[in-house]
Amino acid sequence: MSAFVNVGADTLEVTWPDGTMTPLPYLWLRDNCSCDACRIAQTSEKKFHLASVPANLRPERVKLYDDHLHEVEGGESIIVDGWHIAAELREDHPDLFRILCQTPVPFRIFDEHEETSTAAPMISLDTAGNVTTFRYSNQTMQPMDPTQPGLADFYRAYHEVSCRVMADSARARFRLNGGEILLVAGHRVLHAREAFEPTGRRHLQDAYFEHDNIRNHLAVLARHRKLRS
Repeated sequence: MSAFVNVGADTLEVTWPDGTMTPLPYLWLRDNCSCDACRIAQTSEKKFHLASVPANLRPERVKLYDDHLHEVEGGESIIVDGWHIAAELREDHPDLFRILCQTPVPFRIFDEHEETSTAAPMISLDTAGNVTTFRYSNQTMQPMDPTQPGLADFYRAYHEVSCRVMADSARARFRLNGGEILLVAGHRVLHAREAFEPTGRRHLQDAYFEHDNIRNHLAVLARHRKLRS
């Protein structure tokens, strides 16, 4: 069964196979467009202001399609518990664990229009010594200064933790099908995918949010619940 679309004066009305109808105002659709021309891929921040959009915006044509497709061969998802890797390294090689907690590593994501970078240890701890962040990305890690003191020791630790991350025993593999969502804690869980054959349609949409935003919302909700009680 297919969904039906009605193009109204200022709203797109989508009627789903079960009979429910979803109204989508054109300005809302424009304001929430997630294409690369409208959003920064790494942060999902908008590149435009709604004031730049005509108030009488109306689509020339409408195409409705599934936004999360996985019809190809391969492409299984992979996740690794980085905190578990760090705990095992700490127990087996406390000297290497300490090096990864102390050595700043440069990471960078950039293109012609955007720049995101940081320099921080691969493993971060809180004041009680508990792991709070596990940073590992061979795609975004940048070259380190070869004259940096202790670089050989760092690479010994980096090699050890890399072998542990790549070990089959540390990895969970599964297929993420169309319409499904994988929610991961980015400061803890590493995620990747297997290679796939382009034998069909495949489209995955990613999104990011900060822990602080969730904690703030929970605090506000708790406050409102207390006021109502």
